[in-house]
Amino acid sequence: MVIDKNNVAEYGLLYEETEGLEYCAAHVNEYFYKCVGLKFDKYVGQKHFISIGANAKSEKIISENPIAQDKYDGYRIIFKDGNVYIFGNEIRSTVYGTYAFIEKYLGVRWFHNDAELADKLVIDEKDVFEWAYFPQRELTYAPFTTDWQLAMHFRYVSHNVKENKALGLAGNWYKKIPTTHNTHCYVDFELYREHPEIFRVREEETYNFDPFANGVGARSIDLCYSNGITAGGQFDESKSFSAARLVAEKLYEFINDEPDKKFFMFGLQDNRGVRCFCPECSKKREKYGTDAGVVIIFLNAVIKKVEKMLIEAGKTPDFNVVMFAYHNTVEPPAKNGKPIDSLVIPDKRLHIRYAPIDADYTYSLDDDRQGESIKRQISGWTGLTKNMMFWDYDVNFMEQYWYFPILPNIQKNIKFYARTGITYLFSEGSDDGTSSWQQEIFSYVSAKLYWDCNIDIWATVKEYVSGYYGIAAEKVMRFILDMQTFFEKEIANGMKVSIVTDYCDFFDPKHYPLEFLVEKRNLIKSAIEDVKNSSLEKMQKKELVIRLKRVLATPLRMISKNAEYYF
Repeated sequence: MVIDKNNVAEYGLLYEETEGLEYCAAHVNEYFYKCVGLKFDKYVGQKHFISIGANAKSEKIISENPIAQDKYDGYRIIFKDGNVYIFGNEIRSTVYGTYAFIEKYLGVRWFHNDAELADKLVIDEKDVFEWAYFPQRELTYAPFTTDWQLAMHFRYVSHNVKENKALGLAGNWYKKIPTTHNTHCYVDFELYREHPEIFRVREEETYNFDPFANGVGARSIDLCYSNGITAGGQFDESKSFSAARLVAEKLYEFINDEPDKKFFMFGLQDNRGVRCFCPECSKKREKYGTDAGVVIIFLNAVIKKVEKMLIEAGKTPDFNVVMFAYHNTVEPPAKNGKPIDSLVIPDKRLHIRYAPIDADYTYSLDDDRQGESIKRQISGWTGLTKNMMFWDYDVNFMEQYWYFPILPNIQKNIKFYARTGITYLFSEGSDDGTSSWQQEIFSYVSAKLYWDCNIDIWATVKEYVSGYYGIAAEKVMRFILDMQTFFEKEIANGMKVSIVTDYCDFFDPKHYPLEFLVEKRNLIKSAIEDVKNSSLEKMQKKELVIRLKRVLATPLRMISKNAEYYF
């Protein structure tokens, strides 16, 4: 199928006049015009058409080529009788199908708010059927949380992105409270002053203890997860005031506030030390070997109570609670992959958001060399429930400028998650959206891996680098591959990779000869000079130099951090 200025009038865009499908049609026209200066009129009986979504002419094609609901965000592009049919099983997936059409047949690639555009317009009549592994997926990185269209181009489904219901970005998480550490949103920590009995008991009480020293007690206070729960793990109706009752009443309030939301986060405070040492919590922790068992029993009881409250109010319960398996709740209440007893089996409405922050990021999570604790945790949690969510980490929090050689492990982990059958993958990235040039590559590659975990990751990196760094792409790509090869050699010789602390030798200068770092610095500096001496326009030069200086920051930081050693 060849479309050019001589026959473009023979094609019309066929779509129902809804905001979402109008967006798709406008997107097709926008990029046909940017690439080759062509635009389509709306279909009014032309010889051929490009159909977007469901309509009278696509009805038969759609019924003959259904998309199952478990093919998350699935879409099809079908060529028949000189026409094109683009459709998904909902408006969001139809939007994704439109993007795929633009990418595959116009050669467009989206990197940020701009795009690398090609003038390719010979359409190979090859049908497309694609879907994602996980219904909820994202790599959190500042540009994607502030720009919904960029997030859509990357086909992320994120509760952190601004909603756009017309395009199917109707978030299903309750976001009026943090979707991370938020127990203070369920129970006001100020209550500690008059009702300390509903809060955790510290291991060693001191007279000068000030639970509000760090603001709302975030580093000091959390709930007692046995308060308001009977010895048999039920909601204690005999207590008119308890931690369990306060949480249930607040959850009920949140559900009624936004009944269309399906996920309500209940996250313990971000501190390994917020465990309760009251006799009942201590007894449970000893039995289950973890605080997770204590919290699961608590939340199971709260969920049953809220279900009852909704039914009594004449409403159908349709909600889920999400619990962090993180820090002191990261260990599952399981033995040999089986629950220790029935009380700690998560309710069908309770989802486990597992964050293996202490994993050995030298290796993928399913690598035989991974730490025994991580193997045990994964086996335990997946044995306890099918409602598994994974919170992964694609960033080194100690040094975000440092070269971070984890791209091959990102691919291996996504393959593992796909095999495990999780419903949610959140990869935590850089906090700073203006500095992490590697994070941008991770985001681009991850977005592709979420749909096909068998892609050639280095070919995908090259695709990104070629489009984003233009005439400097060859030297940037050489820099990346040289750094990756260097790190893989050091890892083979025993270097460990860390994401949270510098307890390992990842930053030890003995691994990094100064001559090597200077060589990589000079490589990027020479790329900058190439741009400055090129025939590019002034503004193009300026933008490209900025992009290259962000790469240059990596060898500069790797030298400066260990300057005393080198100099």
